[in-house]
Formats: sequence, C-alpha cells, structure tokens
Amino acid sequence: DLESARGIASMLSNEQYKSLKHLFFVQNDLGIEGLTDIITSLRKQPQLEELKLCGNNVDGDGCSALGYALESWEGASLKKLHLCHNDINDEGLQALATGMTKCNYLEALTLCANPSVTAAGLRSLSTFLQSKSCCLERLDLDQMNIDCAGVGALVAGLSSNIPLKCLCLSGNSIE
Repeated sequence: DLESARGIASMLSNEQYKSLKHLFFVQNDLGIEGLTDIITSLRKQPQLEELKLCGNNVDGDGCSALGYALESWEGASLKKLHLCHNDINDEGLQALATGMTKCNYLEALTLCANPSVTAAGLRSLSTFLQSKSCCLERLDLDQMNIDCAGVGALVAGLSSNIPLKCLCLSGNSIE
C-alpha cells in the first residue's frame, strides 16, 4: 500500500538509521509510486550492503528508478542486490545495468525468475559485466528462459569477468 511505502521511505530518509545494513522487501505490492519513493530514499543510506526486492512486481519502470538511484547513490557500499520473481524486461535490465556500473562493491546479483528478459537485455548485462567497476562474484540467472541467443549475449561479459565464482543458470532453455 502506498501509504505504508511512503512511511518506510520517510523512515529511510531519516539520518538516525545510518546503521541499517540489510533491507528486505519480499512479496509486497508496493506499486511503482511506493517503490520509487523507497528507492529514492535509499540515497540517504550509503552504508546499506544488501537490498532484496523480490516478488514485488518490479517492472521496467521500477528498474529505471532503481538504475537511476544506483547511478546517483554517492558512496554506496551495496554488496548484494536481489531482484528475483519480478517483471523485469529488457529496458529495465538495461537501466539497471547502467546504474550498477556505479556500484563498486556489488558482489552478488540475483535476477532469477524474470522470464521477460531476452538476449537484448542480457547484452546490457554483458556490458556491465565487462565494465571496470564490475566485481560480481555471484550471478544468479535461474529460471529466466535464457536460450542459446541469451547465452551468446552473456559470453563476452562473462569471459572478461575475473572475480565471478558462481554462475547459476538452472531451469533455462539452454540446449
């Protein structure tokens, strides 16, 4: 509900919560307005290390808001970003990948169960994987309907990503 999301966003904007390290919103119906309010308030939380927005119907617009927030999040220490079981599409992943280039500490990215992402979106992710700022050690792309074209889109980025230790691709359409 929008009122609850705005209340949480207001709390996150408060200087008193500077010790917050983990923020989990799982299976809530925040709506784009509520999600945008919460994401915008995260700029006041540079110490946040883990953000979990799973099962919240985050779509392309939500990813655009998150990508913009990540891009302008000064001093961010985000290490883990979980966005599984949402409605992320190619445009949303592109915006997210652009924002993630500013996340110099991001070690784990979970995007599983976002089946609307195609090879075009995975090319954006591949560009992020090739960036100098990328230090991902874990990438979870389970249950995303990734096919051979999608794997081809990922190969270039994965081949130059030295820190990657765990790649999850279970439940896809890879032949």
